[in-house]
Amino acid sequence: EVEAAAALRRELAAAAAREGELRLQLAAALEQRLELSAQSHEAGESVASMSAALDASAVQLAQCAALEETVVRQEAEVEAFRAEVSARAAREESLSSQLAEARRAAEAAA
Repeated sequence: EVEAAAALRRELAAAAAREGELRLQLAAALEQRLELSAQSHEAGESVASMSAALDASAVQLAQCAALEETVVRQEAEVEAFRAEVSARAAREESLSSQLAEARRAAEAAA
């Protein structure tokens, strides 16, 4: 259980790192798009080059959104696992209390 939680945390961290990389790539692509737009205006380049930059940005944004969904799903899985661990700990504590009570009763009866 602890290993599974650690694995989920590692996956979550990797997904968050990938999301950060994609966000940086998106920012670079947006900056590049702005540069291309200025160059297009100054040099009279065709609209097709700007459209390609926009398409690339849209693809990266879609990748970012997909990663964000993965992160949200994995966070939910981690929370569910934590709840399960907490429930098990509560059951263990209850059983430990019952065992201690039974031992006290046995000692008192002896």
